[in-house]
Amino acid sequence: MILEHVKPSTCLVTLVGEMDISAFREIDSFISESILERECAMVIDMSELSFMDSSGIMLIAKLRDLMGEDNVALCLINGKIEHILEISGFKDKIQIVDKPCDVNDWPKSNADD
Repeated sequence: MILEHVKPSTCLVTLVGEMDISAFREIDSFISESILERECAMVIDMSELSFMDSSGIMLIAKLRDLMGEDNVALCLINGKIEHILEISGFKDKIQIVDKPCDVNDWPKSNADD
């Protein structure tokens, strides 16, 4: 995982490899310690993610519940991950942006600048 700031109120987390039950605790802990304490919006870059199972959906749902649905977005989703989001019915429940800089249009990001 890689963490960087797109802007002061927005963090970008790049997930690399597989998002399955074995990675869930590590990713959940990393995000909780690195982002939730900073009270920033979060973009999850999924371009380097090769696989995601229901654990990934569960993590995204948890983040939406904790941070608010307007403060979490996914970006750079590959076809495999998009398919998983579609069949789970979750694709319509999460913001999807084309690239991290698109978060400039978010209400929270604009309000904090």
